[in-house]
Amino acid sequence: MSPRHPIALALLASLTLSIPRAFDAAAAAKPAKNEATKPAADDAQWKVDASHGPTHTISFQTDEATWLALDVSPDGSTIVFSLDGDLYTLPAAGGEATRITSGPAYDVQRRFSPDGSEIAFATDRGGTENLWVCDRTGAHARAVSTEKETRTTAVTAIASPTTTALLPVSRRRR
Repeated sequence: MSPRHPIALALLASLTLSIPRAFDAAAAAKPAKNEATKPAADDAQWKVDASHGPTHTISFQTDEATWLALDVSPDGSTIVFSLDGDLYTLPAAGGEATRITSGPAYDVQRRFSPDGSEIAFATDRGGTENLWVCDRTGAHARAVSTEKETRTTAVTAIASPTTTALLPVSRRRR
């Protein structure tokens, strides 16, 4: 790394210094070999949205994003986009974005339904990536597909002017 890239060098140094601390903390959290390591009853079915250890909530504001994928409602009034795994809506005329999904689940690949009343999106809320739908406010979210295998690499919905429904599409690894 040349001195012409001080930010990249500082980032690399920061990561180099913080990674060993993260491994030390993980090792300290492990029980000793003679301690019982029996799983708790509530660990029987793993949930993406459940806390699986210490959590910290952070808050931030931004007025820009990169690699932003979006969809426009059929009436042209609203934009839906995903940022950091949450879905947001924004008036097409401009204004404030409203977060409509949140939490540990990774919500992406959003698409308005042909009538604009619902938003389809891919999420790992159920443990593996599947297609879900919610209304325009993020309420009434429900699974549309229920794939259990982790071979799925992408799930999305497609709509065309000639259909009245969203069609789930998934690609699988070979």
